[in-house]
Amino acid sequence: MKSMKKTVGALLLLLAALCTARAQDKISEHAVLLIVGDDTTTVGEFTRMHAKNAKQMQGVSYQQSLREYLELYVNFRLKVKAAVDAGYDTVKYIQDELQNYRAQAAEPYMMDSELKERLVLEAYDHFGYDVHARHILFALSENAAPADTLKAYKLAMAVRDSILKGADFAEMAYRHSDEIVRRKKRGASSFTGREGDLGYFTSFGMVYPFEEAVYNMKINEVSKPVRTRFGYHIIQLLDKQKALGKVSIAHILVKETSADTTEGAKAAVKDKIDEAYDRLERGDAFEATARYYSEDVATADKGGLLPEFTVSRMMPEVVEAIYTLKPGTYSKPIHTRLGWQIIYLYNATGVETLETLRPEIEYRIRTNRDVRAEMPLQSFAHKLMREYGIKENHEVLSTFFKTLLTDEVLKGRWVYDSTNAYYKKTLFVYDGKSVPLSDFASYIVANQRSVPDGTREMVGRRMYELYRNSYAFQDEIMKLDKKYPEFKELMDEYRDGIYLFEMMNDQVWAKASLDTVGLERFFEANKARYMWPKKADAVLVIYDVREAATDKVGKWIQKAYASGKTDAAQLQKEADKKFGVGAVRVEEGQYAPGESMFLDRIAWEEGVSNDILSGESLKAFAIIRGIIPEKQKKLEEVRGLVVTDYQNYLDTNWIKELKARYPVLINETLFRRLNGR
Repeated sequence: MKSMKKTVGALLLLLAALCTARAQDKISEHAVLLIVGDDTTTVGEFTRMHAKNAKQMQGVSYQQSLREYLELYVNFRLKVKAAVDAGYDTVKYIQDELQNYRAQAAEPYMMDSELKERLVLEAYDHFGYDVHARHILFALSENAAPADTLKAYKLAMAVRDSILKGADFAEMAYRHSDEIVRRKKRGASSFTGREGDLGYFTSFGMVYPFEEAVYNMKINEVSKPVRTRFGYHIIQLLDKQKALGKVSIAHILVKETSADTTEGAKAAVKDKIDEAYDRLERGDAFEATARYYSEDVATADKGGLLPEFTVSRMMPEVVEAIYTLKPGTYSKPIHTRLGWQIIYLYNATGVETLETLRPEIEYRIRTNRDVRAEMPLQSFAHKLMREYGIKENHEVLSTFFKTLLTDEVLKGRWVYDSTNAYYKKTLFVYDGKSVPLSDFASYIVANQRSVPDGTREMVGRRMYELYRNSYAFQDEIMKLDKKYPEFKELMDEYRDGIYLFEMMNDQVWAKASLDTVGLERFFEANKARYMWPKKADAVLVIYDVREAATDKVGKWIQKAYASGKTDAAQLQKEADKKFGVGAVRVEEGQYAPGESMFLDRIAWEEGVSNDILSGESLKAFAIIRGIIPEKQKKLEEVRGLVVTDYQNYLDTNWIKELKARYPVLINETLFRRLNGR
C-alpha cells in the first residue's frame, strides 16, 4: 500500500511538472496526457486514436467527441493494462497470432520498392502490346545436374542453328519439343504445321523470363535458348500489335469436321460461308445472318455474340482478323481449326490507364509463382546483407553438402543427428550474430520435399539461399518497430486489440454466456426490465373521408358493435358492400404502445372510440375488444437480451474494479488546451 501511494505521488508530481513546463508552449505530441497505473499515453497517441474513431461519433461536436472518447480510451487502457498484468503477453497462441500479423504487416516493407516499381512499369508497357509467338521446349528440372543442363542447352542451340539455316520451325518443334513429344505419346494426331504456336498473349501470359525475352525480340527473330523453370525455350516472335484489351465480337461459324475430308465436302462448307458473306455484302444484318447460317449452337440464337475475351483466349487467326477491323465492321471468311468464320467487331477497349491497372499488376507480381514475384524480395535480401554485413563460412557449408546432407533430401526424408558437434559450427555471422549450422539443418527438415530429378547439392544450395534470405527477413521484421514509427503504431494497436479481445472474452462475453447461475440471478434482480407490455386487443376501421363520410362509418360501426360483430373479416365484407371495395380497410390485432398511430392517440377503454384523425383526410374508429395486462417475460423468451444486459453489467462492474486497482491520472490542463477550451 505504501509503495502504491509513493507511485501515485510520483505520477502526480510528474503531471504537475509537465503541466507547468508546457503551460506556455505549443502542445507537443510527446506530452503526457494520461497515466493508467504506470502506463503513459502521449498527446500524439491519443489524438491519432481519436482521429481513427471519430467517424463513429458523427453528429457530435469535436469538443464533445474528444471528451467522450477520452472516457472510452481510459477504459480501453485499463483493460489492456489488466491483460498485461494477467500475463496475456506470455500466452503462446496470442503471441503466435501477433507474430503472424507482424509477418503480414511487414510485407510492404520487405521488398526492393524501386525494383518493384520498375517491374510494374515494365508490365504495364507489355500490356500495351499483344504478341504472337511460338516456341520449342527442351524440358529441364530447376534442380537439374550441370551435365544435364549443358546437354539440353547444346541441343537447343543445335536446333536453333538448323532453323536459322532454313529448317521449318513447326517441323523442328514436332521433332524436338518436349511438349509435342508428350502429346505424341498420348496419341495426338500427326504433324499439323502449327506445332509450338502459343497464339497471342500479353503481360503475365507467360512466365517472366519467357515474356521478357519475347517483348525484347524483333518480328521473325529466333531467340537463343531462354531458361525458365520449365527448361530451355527456342522462341520465334511472329507478330506484335497494339493491344486490343477486352474484345467483344460476334461470329458466323460453318464447321469443318474431321469427316469433311473429300474435296466436295470441303467445298460445300466454303460455299455456305461464302453465301453468308454475300448476304452481308448485300446489306443483311449480321445478327439475322448469324441466326440463319451459323452452326455454333451456343451463339447462333444471340446473333453470333461471344462472351467478352482477351487475345490469349482466342485462336490467332481470329485475332489477326480483328486487328484489320474497326468497330461495326466484319471480316472476310477466315479458315480456322473449327472451320470457316466471319468475325464482326463490336468493340475493343484497348489498354486501361496505369492508375487503373496498377492494383492488378501489383497483385499479380506479388502472387505469381514466378521469378517476377521473387525478384523484389531477393534484391531486398541482398540489400539487407550488404547493410548489416554477412560473413559466410563456405568451408562449413561445403563440408555439410559433401558429408552430412544425403540423398534422402531428394525424397523429402532427410534427418540430422543433433548430437553431432559439427552442427554447432558457425554457418554465417549476420549483423554480429553467429548462426549455427544446426539452424539451417532444422530449416531443411521442416521445408524439404520430394525432388526426384535433382542432386542433393543443387537442392541443398537452393535451400541455403532461401534460408539465408529468410533469416535476413526475420531479423529485419524484428527491427521494423525502431525503423518505422507507423509500423510500431500499427503493431501496438493490434497487440492492444488482441489483449482487449481476449480479456473481454474471459471477463465479460464468455462469462455472461457460460455463467448460468449468475445470469439467472441477474434476471431475477432485474425482472422489471423484461415485461411484455400492456396491449389492446383491437379492431381498426380505417377510411379516407373523401371516400366514406365519418358519420356514416361511425353509425355503421356502432351498430355492428352493438350487435356483437367484432370480427375483422366479417366487418371487411360488410364495409365493401356498404361503402365500396377499398373505401374502408379493417384490421385487427394485439397492439402495444407505439405499434399503431391511431391507438396511440386515444385512451384505451373497451368499446368503440370516437373518430381518430391522422393527417388531413385519413381517419379511423377503434373497437377495443379488451385490454391485455402487462406480463412478465420468461428468461427463455429473452435470453439473448438478458445476456447482452448481463455483459454490460459485468463490464461496468469490471471497469469500477480496474479504476480502484489502477490510478487514472488525466492532465486536465493539457486536455482543455487540446480541446480548444
